[in-house]
Amino acid sequence: MITTTDTRRAFENKNEVQFRSGKELNGWILHEGKGIARITVSKGNKDIPMGTHCSMARSLGITTSQLTKYVQCKIKGSELIEIILNNKRKS
Repeated sequence: MITTTDTRRAFENKNEVQFRSGKELNGWILHEGKGIARITVSKGNKDIPMGTHCSMARSLGITTSQLTKYVQCKIKGSELIEIILNNKRKS
């Protein structure tokens, strides 16, 4: 299971996402100065439930396994951007 802290750190470190703080942490993945996908992560350090994990992946336009691999450092930040852009081109 991945945690909210692991997910937040992965996006901050790999894609330089700057999160805004409110009830949740919201940030944009940028590519060439444009926001291509928005990510929302809960505050705190807790396991992400499967439904929330699916919702996060769906909002990014990727699969849950791709999101898990990204957080576990098996997919690089630039690879994630390419996956998101390719999936947007298909739809």
